[in-house]
Formats: sequence, structure tokens, C-alpha cells
Amino acid sequence: MTVQHSLGARVDSEPEAKLDRMRRELEEHADPVFRTRVAEYSQQDMGRFLGVRTPLVRSVSAQYFTEIRSLGIDRVLELCEELLATGVSELRTIAFDWGFRCRRQHKPGHFAVFERWLKVYVDGWGSCDDLCTHALGDFVLRYPESMARAKAWARAENRWLRRASAVTLIYGARRGELLEDVFEVADALLTDPDDMVQKGYGWMLKVASKTHQDEVYSYVQRNREVMPRTALRYAIEKMPEHRRREAMRKPKGHGIPCPQQSVLTPPDRAMRPQPHSRPEAVHRFPRGRPRPATPGRSRSKR
Repeated sequence: MTVQHSLGARVDSEPEAKLDRMRRELEEHADPVFRTRVAEYSQQDMGRFLGVRTPLVRSVSAQYFTEIRSLGIDRVLELCEELLATGVSELRTIAFDWGFRCRRQHKPGHFAVFERWLKVYVDGWGSCDDLCTHALGDFVLRYPESMARAKAWARAENRWLRRASAVTLIYGARRGELLEDVFEVADALLTDPDDMVQKGYGWMLKVASKTHQDEVYSYVQRNREVMPRTALRYAIEKMPEHRRREAMRKPKGHGIPCPQQSVLTPPDRAMRPQPHSRPEAVHRFPRGRPRPATPGRSRSKR
């Protein structure tokens, strides 16, 4: 992916000039060592990072939002698009943050904007969770009619869309809402083989358990024979120890080998003599019966 390092030559208008000024401020706080470490951890091109730590990025984001919020949500979302088009991680964080800060101005039609951001600009669990637990999460809670489209992501080929179908519900689950939707999405993702998706819906269930522990525990118990262990561990993480222990207990009969073939002794080795087997020629005397005296040695009386 080619990264555009400039926010564009168009700096004649005040909003775009502010974007360039914001980026220069971030670059002044860049840490080359941190930049290298983040790029290696995420396994992405170093050119996609400035090397600025997230708390500082969010602080700068809040500062500059006060300068552009009066432009109205549609103009702000256009500026977010310019930030996202650069391909730079820190600027993407700011774009997602501004999208959330405009939440009181959201209209039903803005769902298409956030959905496109998810499909085009999200390429990892960090950006997925950042967008979904804030802007998108608030949106589906504010406009329930958009919930069906968010649930449909559970059937997508893109792993981040499938994760998003669960993580988007965390915003509402933290407020004790959307329980039925949580279970519906968990059903759709229940046996998903992708660990990023498993962790996503397990996290969703964990958050829901804080206000609906009995219901989530019952759900886990009903499905624990087919639920991947990764998702199960996430879901029960905040539950009492006795419930965690019971949920993690392997179902009855789990792991018993087929009578026709032992997992411990493959067929081609079944008839081989085992290295630690006891030779049949060794005779063991029953307890209590005196052993015969060894020739040349007398048994002393005690």
C-alpha cells in the first residue's frame, strides 16, 4: 500500500491548514524507537507510523477538534476522510476519534460512512476495536434500525468485519443493553475458526456478563462443548472462580480415544514390546512368605 505522506497541497482553506499544522505538531513528538517497535509488532510498513504514543495522539485530537467542530458533521467527516487517506496510523486514530466526538450530530445516513471506513481503512484488531467500540458502537445504540446491517458482518469473509459484528455491541453491552443482540451475534460466530474473531465475541460476552452474569453463564454452559476455548476463556474471565472452573471443565467423555485405536498407542506400535514393561520371567514372592536363603549366606536372627 502506498502511503501519502502529505495531507495534500491544498492548504489555502483554513481547515486543511489546520490539518497540516496538526500533523507537524505530531511529528515534533515522534519517537523513532517507538515507531520501529510499533511497526515490528504490527508487522506493517514503518511508513504507516509517525511514532507518537496514543495518549498524546488523543490529546492532540481533542485540542484540534475544538477548532473544527463548528464546521458541522458533514464537513468534519470530509476532513476525517483526508486524514484516513494518508494511511498513517496516528491520523487514522484522530479521524475515528472525531467521528465519535460528532456522535450527537449523527444522522441515520451516516452509517454508510462508518461502514465504508470499516471496510476500507481497518486492517488490524487495534483499528477495528477503536472504530467499533466508539463511533460505530454509539451509532447502532442510537439508531437500532442499523443493527441488522451490523449483524450481517458476521457472515463476511473479511475477518475484521466478522470481529466488528461483535465488538460494535460492546458499547451498548457496557451500559447493560443489547443482550439479545449479543447472543444472536455470538451464535453466528460460535464456531468461527479465526482466533481474532473468537477473542472479539468472547470479549463481547465478557462485557455483557458484568450486568447479566447469570444469562451469559447459562449461554456458555449450553455451548461450551462447541465453543472454542479461546472464546470461552474470554467470556468467563470476570466470573467467580467456581463458575470459571465449572465452565472450563471438559465435558463428560471428552478426550476418550476410540476403542479401535488408542491415541497413546498407534496401531503400528501396539504390538511392539514396551521399553519399561516387566519381564515375565521375574518371579515375585507373595508378601509374608520367606524368601529362600541365598547360597553361601546365612540369615541372621534378629
